[in-house]
Amino acid sequence: MHFSDAPPNPAFPVPDHVKNLVLHAELRKNGHVIRFSDTFPNAPSNTGNNISFSLEFATKEKTKAMFEVLSEGGIIEMELQETFFSPLYSKFADKFGVMWQLSCKAQ
Repeated sequence: MHFSDAPPNPAFPVPDHVKNLVLHAELRKNGHVIRFSDTFPNAPSNTGNNISFSLEFATKEKTKAMFEVLSEGGIIEMELQETFFSPLYSKFADKFGVMWQLSCKAQ
């Protein structure tokens, strides 16, 4: 999925030079999923935020529970919330500076 494929959001317009960058891509092998995304241009990149781990859970309850544990003492970039691709999604750095993306499997 490219940035241009996401539903438009007037609060976060996508510039033309970003539209062909990858918003979501997946590599699946033996039941494991690795997700990839291009970094939004001009977003600051530092050691620790140049890669993020993505975990997907089957229920909102499990997603919320993991969010509470991993985000404690960290810095939340995007609060746990509904998005166009997940009933619950969040992005944050844990207390060690490791970036995480948590999502709930779409129903």
